[in-house]
Amino acid sequence: MTSLTNPTTSANLDIPYIDMQQTKANQHVQSFIHRNLPVILQHAGVEEWRAYKEWRTKTGGVDFDHLSSTFGSVTAPVTNCKSGHCLQFTVDDFLSAWQTAHAASTPPPPRYMKDWHLVRDFPEYHPYSTPVPFETDWLNDWWTNPLGREAWANENNQEHTPNDYRFCYLGCKGTWTGLHHDVMCSFSWSSNVIGRKLWRLFPPSETHKLYHTRFKHQLVEDTREGMYDTRDFPNVGSAIYMDVVQEEAQVMFVPSGWHHQVHNLDDCISINHNWLNGCCIQLVWGYVKGRWDATKGAIDHLENGMEPSEFHECCSQIMHSDIGLSPEEFVAMCLFWKQRLQAEVESKDMASIQTNDGSMERLASVIEECYSTWPSLRAERGGLGKGVISPY
Repeated sequence: MTSLTNPTTSANLDIPYIDMQQTKANQHVQSFIHRNLPVILQHAGVEEWRAYKEWRTKTGGVDFDHLSSTFGSVTAPVTNCKSGHCLQFTVDDFLSAWQTAHAASTPPPPRYMKDWHLVRDFPEYHPYSTPVPFETDWLNDWWTNPLGREAWANENNQEHTPNDYRFCYLGCKGTWTGLHHDVMCSFSWSSNVIGRKLWRLFPPSETHKLYHTRFKHQLVEDTREGMYDTRDFPNVGSAIYMDVVQEEAQVMFVPSGWHHQVHNLDDCISINHNWLNGCCIQLVWGYVKGRWDATKGAIDHLENGMEPSEFHECCSQIMHSDIGLSPEEFVAMCLFWKQRLQAEVESKDMASIQTNDGSMERLASVIEECYSTWPSLRAERGGLGKGVISPY
């Protein structure tokens, strides 16, 4: 196990590992999810995934030829870890440069293919199955259920392009992702199909130490010693963090609001989901509400010259561009899940953890806070313009 350490204190906590073959393992994982604490899962079924069996060479390396022949024609975003530039590459071109460097025994280009929507691009391929503790996924169900976002968009004359928050990451040894928290302060899980990763995670209590002393919204990118200017980020060195090596086939659970940076210690391929459920819905709402307040504050000088509905629409569009979610859509997603939870209760499916863990109460509370923040949404037929489509 690896420690949670602070260079200036004697803090020393271990990240837990849970063996999913053990009795009540899922129950133990749920405990960490409820407490918003990280945990690593072992024997979570990764070795049985199609991806684990087909994407690897006999020696455990990346099977470039198989991946290129199977997925090569699609494009995905690729970040140059040295310059920070992001471009679109086909999977084939990305892998070809990597493979050519390997064959010549030279370092590959420091490129990292991130946020490739593998499942969206190849819906019939089925490369993996979501680990059981993370199956209740309100975010991806909203996007992929035909009665979720697609139905809402059609009813409200909104654009809908099939999407999800399920990703594949491919990168050579040494590629990395700078410090960040996950989209909308959602949960995430990540599993290494090939290779190992080094994670550095900061609890939410340390977040205030990670920002520029003058430019308050500028987050430090790399917290490793010598990799940032201590004059600009004087508090980073005192922040408590957790360094942990995630081995091949292990699954990392990253809680809501935990900033983290991730380094590939080997050539690495991983599967990642951003997701949310009733355990973190209030934390996600806190983030959404904060972005709304920040948006209003940024353009409040325009408010007196607009009708209230016009100003709301302007803020809504800006927030959607900022975090990919408008107030109307956030409320629609919450109501969609309220209907689904109510249907579970009415069908007496009380074995479902999401109806027994307080999710319904937390969700109802969030919906009421949404209506307090955006009172016009309650008046507009349940807060959704033309209304939400019931999944039942």
